[in-house]
Amino acid sequence: MDKQLYRVGEVAAILGIGKSHVYALANDGYLAKHNRNPGKKGLRIPHTSIIEYIEKYQATSPQM
Repeated sequence: MDKQLYRVGEVAAILGIGKSHVYALANDGYLAKHNRNPGKKGLRIPHTSIIEYIEKYQATSPQM
């Protein structure tokens, strides 16, 4: 990951979840969000927020 801001679809692919789940995580405060164009498709997730989420939540989830 070398970008600073990621689109919702990119975050979904990185985390292995659906886009609607990314929106829910952002709205619930689990992921920080940055919206360059409110009301348009401008929602971005900062790189640091993705890393923090992976370290805090996905590292503790049980493996199948």
